[in-house]
Amino acid sequence: MKQPTENCPLCQQLNACAVTSGANINDCWCNKQPYLTTEGLTKVLTEEMLAALDGKACICESCLSSIKAELAVEHALYKQVD
Repeated sequence: MKQPTENCPLCQQLNACAVTSGANINDCWCNKQPYLTTEGLTKVLTEEMLAALDGKACICESCLSSIKAELAVEHALYKQVD
């Protein structure tokens, strides 16, 4: 069963998307976030999590923060040291 669009597809908590409350996407918190690439997401999300991202519901700020933290750790592990 699909979750309502106001719930994060990853954690099922409210995603605070402006669109679900009738506002414009330009007013949404997610529109003010740096872009995460699909390549980056595939490095930190499981196949099940990626499948949940069906384009019908935004992830929440908490999940985005977790993803960014995991990407930062991965980047730090592979950073070339001179």
